[in-house]
Amino acid sequence: MKTKILSITILLFFSIINSQTLDELYTKFMNNHSHSEDHVTHGEKCGFGLISSIKSNFDQFSSEQQAVLKKLLSRPEKDTSVVSPKGYFRIHFNLTGSDRPFYEFPNMTHEDSTNVFVMVDSLAAAFDFSYDYEINTLGYPVPPSDNGNGGDDRIDVYVRNFASGVYGQTVFEDDLGDNKLTSYIEIDDNFVGNYFVPGLQAAKVTAAHELHHVIQIGVYGLWSSDVWFYEVTSTSMEEFVYDDINDYYGQISNYLGRTHQTIKSNSGYNLTILNLFFQEKYNVDFIKRVWEYIDDVPPLQAISNALLENGSNFAEAFNEFGIWTYFTGYRTQPGKYFEEAANYPVLNSIFDMDFSSPTTSFSVNSAPVSNNFIFFANNEDGKNDTIVALVTNSDITSAINSSSTITQFDYTLGSSSFPGSLKLVDGYYKNLGSDSPGLLLDKAFFNNLLIEDGVVSETADFAFPNPFNYSSHVRIFIPTDSNLEGFVDLNIYSISMDLVYSGQQNIVNNFVNWNALDNNNNKLPTGIYFYATRSGDSVNKGKIAIYNE
Repeated sequence: MKTKILSITILLFFSIINSQTLDELYTKFMNNHSHSEDHVTHGEKCGFGLISSIKSNFDQFSSEQQAVLKKLLSRPEKDTSVVSPKGYFRIHFNLTGSDRPFYEFPNMTHEDSTNVFVMVDSLAAAFDFSYDYEINTLGYPVPPSDNGNGGDDRIDVYVRNFASGVYGQTVFEDDLGDNKLTSYIEIDDNFVGNYFVPGLQAAKVTAAHELHHVIQIGVYGLWSSDVWFYEVTSTSMEEFVYDDINDYYGQISNYLGRTHQTIKSNSGYNLTILNLFFQEKYNVDFIKRVWEYIDDVPPLQAISNALLENGSNFAEAFNEFGIWTYFTGYRTQPGKYFEEAANYPVLNSIFDMDFSSPTTSFSVNSAPVSNNFIFFANNEDGKNDTIVALVTNSDITSAINSSSTITQFDYTLGSSSFPGSLKLVDGYYKNLGSDSPGLLLDKAFFNNLLIEDGVVSETADFAFPNPFNYSSHVRIFIPTDSNLEGFVDLNIYSISMDLVYSGQQNIVNNFVNWNALDNNNNKLPTGIYFYATRSGDSVNKGKIAIYNE
């Protein structure tokens, strides 16, 4: 049975309520609704979760605060409204004043900028397009009627002035039973300020985002402690509906720097790539199937159920998701993993170790449903190797229950076989020790390539990282012809075909690594360089960009 939104006092938005006083929560909500020209920057793009928290704790606020909140949680009064071209929405706005609609867009004329109805027409078209895609193309159900509130049974959208960085929000209204609610949408009037994409682009993705919130709580209901997945799906809808607008890029680094924390601690805006993984690995209907399960079970269980239908399980899928997150930024492998991975930031190293033979161990207290990356750097004997262990904690039971249960494990890397160890790749062995081994699944990477069954299963015919930057990278991995062993001659040429480096390099798993220094051990100027590896009659060529900032 889902927790009723109007009666809960603790479960809803658990992390916020336990980390802030009610006064701080009140202030945060008020900042979101600031009408000052000196906007207050807010860290969350959508007010959905904040409204959930306010409503669930409403009775705990002072009578004065309740009066203010009640007014702000009521439908705003606007002097004008229009029906969208396809009749799905009613857009409410003011013709004059500080919150009249103004959405800058390319090739805007002066006449456009002074015509409020040009702005509203653009906004209405964005909402209609989102409706057609989410409901008529993807097949999500039509949300329930709001019983004539706002003038008719259409979905109501109110244009208002939010704090900088807040895109919009879906406001709950009538309880339909079984934790399903009617709602209306509020959207910023101009998107000027702290937005990753500005103006009409921001308005478009907000239309896709907030519409899906209306569908979520009206059709499937609200699981009060899982607001994160509501935001994951609404943010991923931005990408599905408007693929050419990539506002979600601005949030990804927040997840890639904290994959070791429990998944439910995320805002959801930063986890769009979870649904992109499901969409690219399975199909976009997989996500809709998860929501069909959410009607009866919480999101993590719903994901697990949908994965079982597809012949997988949660542990394997979340571990594979971890692999995909590793291959972003300069580690991107063209044609594999995330389609737009090259545009994503690189996964941050949280657990770093300098390897020292014969064995080096690292202990982790892992959170339920988390991906833990341990980076080992081996610079002994001039090897310059990087071994990265990915250990997935798949404890969905503790995560669903918002339990603070941790699973402790020790990861040991060795340069030769040791008791209880398994071979990773030539010259490296590992052991994963834990009292709860059934909750853990691990993979490993050798010099940015995935290891499977003791061999580097991923092959690449390109040099990486590309581009190479001295400020963030140590060496360049350059491919050789397959099945070569021993040493090859490596030559590096400038774009004017001047030889800047020449030497012999040892082949490891079809790659040689070069420190990007010339024959005098100097860094190279920024530019494009050509490489050539030769062993007998076997020659491999390519080019790489080097930045010396």
